[in-house]
Amino acid sequence: MFSGDGYLATISIPQRVMHIQSEPYEEELTCMSIFRNDSELAVDSSEGNFHIFNSGEFEYCSDAFTGPKAGVNKIVPIGEQIAVIRCEDGFLLAMTKSSRGWRRWTR
Repeated sequence: MFSGDGYLATISIPQRVMHIQSEPYEEELTCMSIFRNDSELAVDSSEGNFHIFNSGEFEYCSDAFTGPKAGVNKIVPIGEQIAVIRCEDGFLLAMTKSSRGWRRWTR
């Protein structure tokens, strides 16, 4: 997977071919991590928005929500439904998945 210039793409390095490219986004996609047994991909943007993609369906995001105001440096999955996020302001945040999607933040 590769992200840059406002889109996400999956490429095959040995074959040198792009498989799928996402819809273009106005913001730069900055940080990503794989969740839930490799079935979801969380991507942060330079505008503080999170986009969730389902595995193999990278054309359009399946969920989107506003993340923390500070930029995100790293997303680390902990278990099936929890992620720890390191922000540029030095705080660690926990993101959990509820029945409505990835929306809960705890400082």
